[in-house]
Amino acid sequence: MSAFAGGVDSNQEFFNHLSAQQVLFDDPVEVLRSAARIPGPFGVDDGDRSFVADPQAVCLGSLDSALLQTAATDGYAAMTSQQRWSLLQTALTTADSDLTAQVLEQALQQGRAQRYDSAVSSSMSSGGLNYNPAGYIHTDSGYSYNSGGDELLLRPSRLAVELGLSPTVLEEAILSAYQADSDNYRRPNYFSPSGLSSLVNALQPSVSGLDEEGLKGYIKLVHLLPSGVSSAQLASQLNTLASSSQYSGQSWLGSVNQSAVRTAASLAYASGGSGLSAFEQAQRNFLIRLKDSGSNASDEYSIHSLVRQAVANQQLLSLGLAADVSLQRLAWELWRSSYPALSDGSASASLAQALDTALSQGSADLAQLATVLAASPYWAQYRDQSLDLAGLQRAAAAVQILPPDYYSYYPTSGQPYPANIYLAQELAGVVGVAASSIISSLDTALQQTAATDGYAAMT
Repeated sequence: MSAFAGGVDSNQEFFNHLSAQQVLFDDPVEVLRSAARIPGPFGVDDGDRSFVADPQAVCLGSLDSALLQTAATDGYAAMTSQQRWSLLQTALTTADSDLTAQVLEQALQQGRAQRYDSAVSSSMSSGGLNYNPAGYIHTDSGYSYNSGGDELLLRPSRLAVELGLSPTVLEEAILSAYQADSDNYRRPNYFSPSGLSSLVNALQPSVSGLDEEGLKGYIKLVHLLPSGVSSAQLASQLNTLASSSQYSGQSWLGSVNQSAVRTAASLAYASGGSGLSAFEQAQRNFLIRLKDSGSNASDEYSIHSLVRQAVANQQLLSLGLAADVSLQRLAWELWRSSYPALSDGSASASLAQALDTALSQGSADLAQLATVLAASPYWAQYRDQSLDLAGLQRAAAAVQILPPDYYSYYPTSGQPYPANIYLAQELAGVVGVAASSIISSLDTALQQTAATDGYAAMT
């Protein structure tokens, strides 16, 4: 299996069970982000986009041109509304190649979801029997855990996954609920639904037993889940750890299912009502509750290390790395003992923290992880050079190809520590040359192996 899974789909978190073309509901804020598609171990597709000083003005001009062109089409008067809409989509793409039918549909759906922002803001701060308040999920910067305030609070792409719905079904439910709330949604003085009840009613045929408290729990869940991780993926990663003889004494690992993850999020507790501090408390408490369901603790030390490992394992997959690229081995290949793979609550940095940062910013792909690791506080180097995407890919390939008790090269002078786990040094000892003269040949062999046809399917 390739270190980069032979080209991991960039939308594996955004409905990996649906068509790759279905991107209509991707959230424009920090959500469940994933890797750019990586076609092989040593390459990445980069799409360049031209810079425009005022994209809104450009889009307005293109839309105006497309509307005029559509209205001037022969036979326009006899067309149905659907035919006219289809013509507009074609004309819009002709006016600006970036404004595809998918982009147009995404814009429509995002706007409809955002109409519920005020209803979400006013609802999340009130608690319930199986729900602890989450006033930090708010559009106002004075309450939101995002410093500039938040938008698109429904997080529709993540919400659809957690509700077990297709994007289309969720889109239809939102539109149906808004129609019920807004007098057929055609009067411009009805912009914001007053509550979540209409949306709950619209979702109930598809989500059995859903009530308003339950919907708030789902919304809370999609905010508290770590970047790049769904509830099903988190439960699966914990269950996978349970199957290892190494953790045979941790029986709780096998009992965590998707329902337990949702319950932990719904009951996640924060002593503060709003703001970033309250959100961080609630997120830590959520992770703690995966093992200790009744705990109100919110300190980093109380999060079980296997929960952090499960999250990090999934985040590696989200960035396009294969399942057999171990977090611990990648950390050691990159920087040996400089930083840990997982934070123990006191360390200033760890590979797991870098993964979370990379998935929360920028392009949220493997290149972003390399950028994070090359900067403060890591200043990571690989083979005595500042880490870049190519270096990170080489390190991942080394982890995947070498025997699990070996790493590639210890670059400092003197006796490597620990001894006898660096293949370049061992080869050099057998041949009777310096390790520095071996590493180039080893590196070439690793790259050649990873680039071999059919590598992704190899054991």
